Amino acid sequence: MNKPGNRHAIVIGGGIAGCSTAYALAKRGWQVTLIEREPQLALGASGNSLGVLYARLTGSQTALNTLTINSFKHSVNLLKSLKLDANEYDNCGVLQLSFNARELARHASLFNDMNTQKSVADIAQYLSPFQASKVAGIALHFSGLYMKDAGWVNPVAYCQALVNSDSIKPNLKICYSSTAINIDKQDDLWCVTNTQNLITKASVVIIANAYDASQFKQTQHCPITPVRGQTTLLPTTAITNTLKTVVCADAHMSPAVNGVHHIGTSFVVNDLNSDLRIDEHRQNLSSLAKVSTQIDAELNLKNTDFLSTLTGRVGWRCQTPDYLPLAGPLLHAEQLTKNPPRYNAHMAS
Repeated sequence: MNKPGNRHAIVIGGGIAGCSTAYALAKRGWQVTLIEREPQLALGASGNSLGVLYARLTGSQTALNTLTINSFKHSVNLLKSLKLDANEYDNCGVLQLSFNARELARHASLFNDMNTQKSVADIAQYLSPFQASKVAGIALHFSGLYMKDAGWVNPVAYCQALVNSDSIKPNLKICYSSTAINIDKQDDLWCVTNTQNLITKASVVIIANAYDASQFKQTQHCPITPVRGQTTLLPTTAITNTLKTVVCADAHMSPAVNGVHHIGTSFVVNDLNSDLRIDEHRQNLSSLAKVSTQIDAELNLKNTDFLSTLTGRVGWRCQTPDYLPLAGPLLHAEQLTKNPPRYNAHMAS
């Protein structure tokens, strides 16, 4: 427990996770110092110009399913309260297509399981190919799960809206261009330092810097993997401009935003190269061509010259083995290694 006078927290990382955490704590009266290594927010994993907001549901009543549904509802309500501009956030709806046997089975199980029916029905409905095409505004081959309150958001604008909220400004300090290198405890306070100097200290530290969390001695044991993802920006055409919702299959495609569709993303494990690749543009577009004849007709995937004109961005996801988020207090890995708990430690010897 923290004493009332000791409610100071440090958050490392100025992406969506870090800014959301800083916002939540500051909203509750905590004094928060947000440490960001770049000169502005959301230049790392949260730096894409568009992110898709929807709930990726499991096929049964699991802890992950419950977390996903509640997180989705919270995020929708939070985004609405931030009153972002129309070019920064649009709850235009998201269609998750049943584009293969696995996805079809997963979607079907959501409505076959009596325990999940009600919670899923609160946020989604299942549409036939005809219904999905009508909602999307473009011809689609597959049925799919439709979430009318889902949509897309500009992550940079999202982060800025969080930290600039009038209700938290008195409680938030941001240290830009500050790289947290070490975390050490001194006199019951956590001290965060860069290569030479103390940045700040507090009773609580929240690590929210994606794969870079692996640099700290306290988190080196966490099983996290960097996954390269490349997005593709596709100039809109008369056909694609009719798209009204985000469509997700192996890749996602947004409605036109400022004249381009955001398409992504590729998935390459343990690849830290930041170069844009024509092959990954082709991969993103090929995934979409399978779900719509109209989209396929607009894409010239064999034309390398066309693909070389496309722009996009490379970022890195932080993946865990079970895809669950790493949240909550950290275990002291060094102590546990030296003195591993016995399975019968609670029993009398």
